[in-house]
Amino acid sequence: MASGKSQKASRNRPRAARLAAARASKPSSADRELMAIPKADWEAAKRTEELAKAALREGVEAVAKRARRSERSIYRILARYRLNPTLLAFLPRKRGVATGSRRLNSDHEAVIAEAVDRWLASREPQPIARAVEGARVLAKAAGLKPASRNAVVARLMNRGGVSSKASQTRDRRNPDNIPNTRRALAIVQADHTPMDVIVVDEVHRLPIGRPWITIIFDVASRSVLGFHATLEAPSATSVAMALSMACLPKEKWLKEIDAEFEWPMHGVPELLHLDNGSEFHSEALRRGCERYGIRLAYRPRGQPYTGGHIERYLGTLMRRIHGIPGTTMSNVMDRGSYPSEKRAILTLRELGAWRGLEIAGRYQHAIHRGIHMTPSAA
Repeated sequence: MASGKSQKASRNRPRAARLAAARASKPSSADRELMAIPKADWEAAKRTEELAKAALREGVEAVAKRARRSERSIYRILARYRLNPTLLAFLPRKRGVATGSRRLNSDHEAVIAEAVDRWLASREPQPIARAVEGARVLAKAAGLKPASRNAVVARLMNRGGVSSKASQTRDRRNPDNIPNTRRALAIVQADHTPMDVIVVDEVHRLPIGRPWITIIFDVASRSVLGFHATLEAPSATSVAMALSMACLPKEKWLKEIDAEFEWPMHGVPELLHLDNGSEFHSEALRRGCERYGIRLAYRPRGQPYTGGHIERYLGTLMRRIHGIPGTTMSNVMDRGSYPSEKRAILTLRELGAWRGLEIAGRYQHAIHRGIHMTPSAA
């Protein structure tokens, strides 16, 4: 009877709960790997681990004598145990390329060595990406397939050029911890910032506050795809409005502000790269992006330099805004005695027209130092 009730209760549970319980009852991939190890290998590894532990407690000479093993073999066991202090260190090793070995031929090694030499000889601090790019250029010139980034980083580490931690943090050419791309719309970033200017209302032209702006930015071309400005705090709605502008043609919007310039950049991005703000983790944004096949990726926590592409652009935009009447500048010290509220003259709509002119009329056609061409050409 009790068994029947239990089965009925199980059927009445929500399907998601039953699936979660089923997944929890299944062994993980790590568990499956451990269970697949032959019992003989496991027992042999346990015995060897005991020798290593005994050698640490009693000394190599005493353990070698008791186990009737040579001291050299006990030293080898102890060395392996110090590198990996678990019995897994003594399991039979898998076949394949040994860790630390080189799979590249001598021609590739020579190309990477030359790129590393140039990188190390530089008097200025260089990003790791410069060495990777140098190796790629040299390989193409020699008619070789370029080596991977990991291969170049490994050689830099062997030469003492970078540490393992530096290889993750020093490369400011790829500050977002995401794959580099040269394809427009492959990786698009979104971010907000309060604008350094005070706007006025439409009727009485009185100051009403500083607006927030959300920018959608294409990493490959450094183009601004869209924006949305509002007096409200950033939200999923702000992101959705900016994304709508980024994805759709802008001819109608340009006509509304009587613009005489073009802004042809638009399209659905493949990946949207975001920080960890709550508005970027909303269910509404996630489902909206999934509907159109847009993948979401988030910056690693604790790495403030990530998101560098769009943050640098936001800094550039704010410096341009500092020339507008009503600017607040970047901080109180920079503003001094300038009466921002009294000097404010632009409405939110008029500020939007200025942004369109600044972005599509000037920024998109100026040479970008990061890509050595204009965003429009890229």
